Amino acid sequence: MRRAPRLPSVLVADDFADGRELLAEYLTFRGFTVHTAADGEQAIQIARSVRPDIVLMDLSMPGIDGWQAARTLKDDPRTKTSSCWRSQRTP
Repeated sequence: MRRAPRLPSVLVADDFADGRELLAEYLTFRGFTVHTAADGEQAIQIARSVRPDIVLMDLSMPGIDGWQAARTLKDDPRTKTSSCWRSQRTP
């Protein structure tokens, strides 16, 4: 019996809870393994722990913003192979 292909794991990082939860729920529904983070520091910690295939990150988070978190992940040998996509909400 053939097994279904494994879908990538995704880390969704956004300080806006509604947007983070909506995206995570949709990706979970589509079969992805989803992890969430509420800020850049948490995103770095989770990414180092679970090593997601894809990181979807808001750029304008408080504290460590998405720009700095993405640079940190790309400089870390444990996470540098994760694809990092950044976005920014517009008012």
